[in-house]
Amino acid sequence: MKRVQFLRAAVLAGAGLLAASPLQAQAEGTGFYVGFGLGQAEAKKFCDISGVPGATVGSCEDSDTAWRFFGGYQLNRYVGVELGYAGGPEFNASVTYLGLPATVKAEASALDVVAVGYIPLGDRFALFGKLGLYRWDLDVEVPGYGALSDSGTDLTYGLGVQFNFARKFAVRVEGQLYNDVGLESTTGTDDVTTYSASVVYSF
Repeated sequence: MKRVQFLRAAVLAGAGLLAASPLQAQAEGTGFYVGFGLGQAEAKKFCDISGVPGATVGSCEDSDTAWRFFGGYQLNRYVGVELGYAGGPEFNASVTYLGLPATVKAEASALDVVAVGYIPLGDRFALFGKLGLYRWDLDVEVPGYGALSDSGTDLTYGLGVQFNFARKFAVRVEGQLYNDVGLESTTGTDDVTTYSASVVYSF
């Protein structure tokens, strides 16, 4: 039920990604903020090559460290907008195709613009949901075989909780889904999920 409530709040807010709401912003209802988050990114289908005849996977790393810089403006206690840039993860797999070994590497980044819906829980805590658009860039490399690069636009959404521990500072923990990274006709597609903790500073 909580997930449904969060997503409903995000839809009512508009379109969203990562969110923040410092104590000052919650008290006054408006304010600019910036932040930095660090965590893990997971590519759900990166290790799955069951649809490729003659291919087997040896070792595979479908998760890696990810980071995100962001800035935004809180319109009131319940709605905010945000712009951010996320990057860092590199996914690797050792595969054998028709008896020949190869190492597949994939790097992804995203530029997102979002709106955020908040559910305040007193002056210091807030739950939030986010829903919006992002532009992805994906580079896939197979040494000895070639490299592919592509970009596109798709949906992103997430859920999180924030704690405002000082007048201008807050921390938040959240999960974020980047839907359909890549193109089926070239690099292939995957859903990338990030789990992160962020520090937020309000002006």
